[in-house]
Amino acid sequence: MTPPGGFTATRKIGDAAVTIISEGSMSWAPKFVAPEAEWRRAVPEVGADGAITIGLNLAHIRIGNASILIDPGLDDPDSAWQRRFAARWPGVRRSPGLERALEALGVRAGEVTHVLITHAHGDHFGGVTVEREGRDAARFPRARHLIGRADWAR
Repeated sequence: MTPPGGFTATRKIGDAAVTIISEGSMSWAPKFVAPEAEWRRAVPEVGADGAITIGLNLAHIRIGNASILIDPGLDDPDSAWQRRFAARWPGVRRSPGLERALEALGVRAGEVTHVLITHAHGDHFGGVTVEREGRDAARFPRARHLIGRADWAR
């Protein structure tokens, strides 16, 4: 495992280099469909307020000529979108972010060939765009972007 910058970890799996990128963590109060005593026994890390800390992670895979990003995560830590996200989710703690992680890996945005979004939650797709001159633009302009049909329709 190689941790450049302290917020990424890379492993070789066959011909693929798989990197997990931490964008930080957030406090989240899940809604359990079970009696409270039961879920508190099953999830002991839940705080008195019912919240747990969850990691905000994404993945980059390099295999052959493909540079694949899975769930490009949140926007840049100092972006307007991120400020709105943090206002809605005040327990967010950020790492230096996706762009810095890709730089540490030697990956330029124009080299990413595929962006896969597993589902349409902001912490999974916020990094698809970047603010340039006050407007949103594709962060990975040459990549093929893939998302499930049901999420695209929402």
